[in-house]
Amino acid sequence: ILDTIQDFIDKKIKNLIISIPPQIGKSEIASRTLPAYLLGLNPKARIIAASYNLTNSKKFNRDVQRIIDSDAFKIAFPDVTLSGETVSSKKDGAWLRNAEEFEIVKHGGYYKNAGIGGGITGRSAEYAIIDDPIKGIAEAASATVRQSIYNWFNTDLSSRLNNNSQKLIIMTRWHEQDLVGMLLANPKLASRWHVLSLPAIREDMKDPRDPRKIGEAMWEDFQGIDKLNEAREQGERSFRCLYQQDPKANRDVLVYPDFDIVDTAFYRDIAKIEVFGLDFGYNDELALVGTKAADKELFAHQYIYEKGVTPDALVAKLKALGIKNQLIVCDNARPELITHLRAAGFNAVACEKGAGSVYTGIQLVKSFNIRYTNESPNLISETQNYEWITDGGGFATEVPKGKKDHALDAMRYAAVKQVQIKRGSGKATYIDMSIN
Repeated sequence: ILDTIQDFIDKKIKNLIISIPPQIGKSEIASRTLPAYLLGLNPKARIIAASYNLTNSKKFNRDVQRIIDSDAFKIAFPDVTLSGETVSSKKDGAWLRNAEEFEIVKHGGYYKNAGIGGGITGRSAEYAIIDDPIKGIAEAASATVRQSIYNWFNTDLSSRLNNNSQKLIIMTRWHEQDLVGMLLANPKLASRWHVLSLPAIREDMKDPRDPRKIGEAMWEDFQGIDKLNEAREQGERSFRCLYQQDPKANRDVLVYPDFDIVDTAFYRDIAKIEVFGLDFGYNDELALVGTKAADKELFAHQYIYEKGVTPDALVAKLKALGIKNQLIVCDNARPELITHLRAAGFNAVACEKGAGSVYTGIQLVKSFNIRYTNESPNLISETQNYEWITDGGGFATEVPKGKKDHALDAMRYAAVKQVQIKRGSGKATYIDMSIN
């Protein structure tokens, strides 16, 4: 990584993408040390740095300032200094120094930081450094968020650059259509980028710069094979993205490989939800998910996802939400809780289970374009890690892994019942989705 960044510093590489797993030190290298070093080498350098939000970018700003103020930096670059006090405006010719921007005294070089999507007008840059433009899994799952990041990069940021400007994107991959994925999907754009992609576990010998043997971890003393295998057990899909930097791999093992995110505002009106699904979760999380089916669209919103909910507390929560006459389709393994809800005045019924019912329900849900609200983090997270059990050859079976699927079960109960109601069917047997 350092060798490649040195080539970037020496201008042998103009546009650089580095994708590496979390906690390998990418921010220490690219967002803290590199900007300070560039300003040390050239105190007239102009740098724009961005991360997923302004708060995170301010942390990097403070860390770069601390490095420049350090005794070691003063020994290496004695003529490169910052203002001795916080300065928020250019009045009286003062040199700027604050949480969003600072200048090098007497030289005029500067460091300007921003959150992705934030304003950077008024400053141009020789160097643009983008560190983790996506905050987490919910943002990565949203096509709207991914597109807004790409648009900001191509408009706001690019308008601040010139013919000689250099760009560095360093990030952990989250999705095949994240910023890196969208840039590399276009062959013309991809040809302008030098890419260094390092998986947590080496799987092939394609990159001669990687000194590891196949099967070796990147940093055994910190995140060894046992730790990485533990992460893999939590979900192959997320492991391929976050750790192996390979978000296109193994889509076929995901139960629901495709879904999108929509705004929640519509579903704050509880009356617009048609059917609720309720999974009791036993000693794990209780999940309440509301659904609405329209043509080939299935909208779902997570209302409750919580451990330790007692029967009386559940009744109170449902009343607080304003649920009245809507159908609540419940996990049939707890008939006493369904009776308790009915006694409290709710239209609660048991879901129908039987041979093939889970697989059939999954196929029904998959026949829709799945749309989650942007305030359904657990539903999104479960979907990202909901996989088919694989056979000895690594191929998907027709049996899903039954771990952390409470919100998904609730959504399935509601979706199946909704289709049955629309078609006048009273059974949970195989449903022909070709019938309108």
